[in-house]
Amino acid sequence: MPDILTLLTEQAVAVFRERTQVREENTNIFGNFFHSDHVLQGAQQVSLLPQARYVAIPNLANQILLDSEFSIIAPHEGELDPMVMHPAGGSRGPASGLITSLFTAALLQMYYLRLPNTENVFVRAVLEGFEELRRAIRGERVRAYSITGIARFSLPDGAQVVTP
Repeated sequence: MPDILTLLTEQAVAVFRERTQVREENTNIFGNFFHSDHVLQGAQQVSLLPQARYVAIPNLANQILLDSEFSIIAPHEGELDPMVMHPAGGSRGPASGLITSLFTAALLQMYYLRLPNTENVFVRAVLEGFEELRRAIRGERVRAYSITGIARFSLPDGAQVVTP
């Protein structure tokens, strides 16, 4: 059986290629729900991964959770789901959700940071997220992004903004 990183890389490539083919379907999925917030609407559209279309992701998550490195967050009878803590609080969720969220988080990171929408960038972001998850499981410090606002505008070529 291939190692976890190989499986994760293969799945990331498959997700990116599949998303490229069906992007048009997701364009109006939220209708006018976010009509006043085009940035949020764009983020929702680019990060949407319908579970029915990506059935291999939960299978991959289950394979990863069988690895001894991930046993601490794997589901155990009578135990609560893992909790993700941050300075403002925390939330519990199934361990498989931590694995599946690697794909959505990579898409959101690409969108918010305006990274190139390429297969290489996506796969790298998924693998970097996986390494962050590994560090978190070991109790090490992890990197996080706090997005406080998005203007989503572009300056004309040659223009610049000067701030104090």
